[in-house]
Amino acid sequence: CGVSGDIFNWYKLAENLDFKQTYEKLTNAKFPEHFKLSHKAEPTISAYDTREIHEIHAINYAAHEYFTSNIPEHIKAIINERSCGYPCELGYAPQHWGLIDELKSDGYTQEQMINASLAVLDARGNLYPRLRDRITIPLFDNRQSRILGFAGRALTDDTKTKYLLPSTTKA
Repeated sequence: CGVSGDIFNWYKLAENLDFKQTYEKLTNAKFPEHFKLSHKAEPTISAYDTREIHEIHAINYAAHEYFTSNIPEHIKAIINERSCGYPCELGYAPQHWGLIDELKSDGYTQEQMINASLAVLDARGNLYPRLRDRITIPLFDNRQSRILGFAGRALTDDTKTKYLLPSTTKA
């Protein structure tokens, strides 16, 4: 399935844990104090930024519901082949612009879709989805299982851009 690494990294991914949690689970011991990970001071987050972060999590959840519902059978076979034997909640972004219509019907604005890196504007100012005809890979917050964004994998290897990653968001 293309995943590489050692048992430590596999367990970390499979159990959705951070480094410290993985160490403690695998060694059945407390994380050594002298190996404490350095943490930078958290930036101050304004009330507006907090609301925007929550909006991004909410719209990403709605997009994930869209990507994981109504997956065509031939795409399900590809997803099952690439899922590496453990659930990773892959989805599918269809070629058409259904995501935009779905999110609009849920009450999300063009600005919210762009802020969540789900849509972009073309040169003429038209909104279109970033991920089209791709397997979608949700990117989760390790600690709280919130969806921070989506990566997209092209269905064929001859596509110019095989992987699309989300642009940076406040989430």
